[in-house]
Amino acid sequence: MNRKEAGKTEKAAATRMYLGPTFYGVIQTGTTFCGSVPPKVEALMKLYPFLRELLVPVERLAEARKELHRKGSAMNMVYERARKLGGNNV
Repeated sequence: MNRKEAGKTEKAAATRMYLGPTFYGVIQTGTTFCGSVPPKVEALMKLYPFLRELLVPVERLAEARKELHRKGSAMNMVYERARKLGGNNV
């Protein structure tokens, strides 16, 4: 693997997508992050650490979406907890 390919692999590993409900003014469903998250998002995730489970590496995206829609799965339960917390309604 050359340097260019290694750089792409590292970037892909650091790229994550938020699969949780939208928290208006803070984070929106489907938002992609390369590296760290913005301060508003970090503050929300410090307050509610379980929301980090909804930040999924893009390599796991298909698998995570399937799990999200499977009633009773860990991902589904975290999503529902976030929705009840105020996601989509804040």
